[in-house]
Amino acid sequence: MKKYYNIVNLLFEINTELKYDESSNFKEFLVNNRDDRLKKIYCKIFCIDEIKESKLNNISNLPLINSYEDKLYYRYEFLKSPNGEIYAYTNFNKNNLNYVDVFIKRDFDNIKNTIDIFKLFMLDKLFSLNNIILLHSSYIKYKNKAILFTAPSGTGKSTQADLWNKYEDAEIINGDKTAIQKVNGRWYAYGLPYAGSSDIFKNITTPISTIVVLRKGKENRIERLSLKEAFKYIYSETIINTWDEQFVNTAVDIILSIIRDIPVYLLSCLPNQDAVELLKSQIRGEF
Repeated sequence: MKKYYNIVNLLFEINTELKYDESSNFKEFLVNNRDDRLKKIYCKIFCIDEIKESKLNNISNLPLINSYEDKLYYRYEFLKSPNGEIYAYTNFNKNNLNYVDVFIKRDFDNIKNTIDIFKLFMLDKLFSLNNIILLHSSYIKYKNKAILFTAPSGTGKSTQADLWNKYEDAEIINGDKTAIQKVNGRWYAYGLPYAGSSDIFKNITTPISTIVVLRKGKENRIERLSLKEAFKYIYSETIINTWDEQFVNTAVDIILSIIRDIPVYLLSCLPNQDAVELLKSQIRGEF
């Protein structure tokens, strides 16, 4: 059985005999036809009887994932419980990053839906290998451009997105995460099938106008950040596997390029319309 998903300008071809349900957050990303304009990622899932110990160099052991690497491969092992039995592993061939091979133990029966399937593809790593970063942010579309509100959880990303939707009719594309990539010299925001508790999963791509770092304040104040300050804030909200040298280097290079091209503001704000008006007045020339 083959299925196709368009996620961040990558066309994932899933080839497996496993039966799984279509998770609701992936439905908008499911496509019927192959698009030759997109880069193909061929994902094959094999069922095997035994998983042998890896001979690659171990680079990290997380509670549920072990990571390995050598000159030819990246390998990720998935554990049933912390330090428990391996139920699956995934291989990336460094010489051909269009192919992802997944091996699952035949007696493991807990692959139920699309979320379970894509977990095995290590999307954050795959995106990094394709010069894409993931930023914790609420992504809105306003006058055909993207504004990204980034901040730690609980700081008001979704609140500001909702205010822009209410007062400026901006469209909320994702309330929690945004994929960012540069294409033909321009930075784009991509909707994702992951959005935390916001439950908004739109497959929409928009050129980025502005990135706004949010902080709660006693009054509404805004300032444009220096490159040094912008890097600090954006890096802290970017999903990065810090044990992975390639991942870190790619993320740093992308963030440095983003902050040179896109204005980054610090908005200390209250959850009210005045915060919307203040930001709108500051970025008016960017639209």
